[in-house]
Amino acid sequence: MNLEVRSTAASAVETDAVVVFVADQNTSKEKNAKPDLVPLGSDESVRSAATRVLVSGEFNAKFNETLLLHEPKGVKAARLLLVGL
Repeated sequence: MNLEVRSTAASAVETDAVVVFVADQNTSKEKNAKPDLVPLGSDESVRSAATRVLVSGEFNAKFNETLLLHEPKGVKAARLLLVGL
């Protein structure tokens, strides 16, 4: 396995997978508060590719929770791995 750290836009890297960390920015303590999930980083293509699953409730971005997206739209990587913080 080869691991590289780059300062290039994540959506522009042709690779098997790109890892993106996702944080819940909702600070409400209410029991039924909806999460405000945000992919960390400034790449709009990655944010767009992750948006559908982030708003669906399928992924909650809990610590170490992961979700693998295959062939994410607008991203050159074959897979996008979302990792919750």
